[in-house]
Amino acid sequence: MLSAMRFSATTRVIGSRVATRSFSSEVAVNEVARVIRGKVSGEESALNADAVLHSALPKLQEQPGFVKVSRQLCKTEWGK
Repeated sequence: MLSAMRFSATTRVIGSRVATRSFSSEVAVNEVARVIRGKVSGEESALNADAVLHSALPKLQEQPGFVKVSRQLCKTEWGK
């Protein structure tokens, strides 16, 4: 799965070919983002999610074009 992250959001692999879809020529796209959402049920599962993220970070940083990881947590959503 991590090897697929080396392609931008506008690129997909079809068989052995790489297909690229272009955006509007009037709007410059300098960076693309990958958003992953999840839910945690409390403090313990939030800490487990952080541990998974931190263990994957070295592999993510090896990917061409990697810039950063940002994690946000909203405790008011726990239990909903």
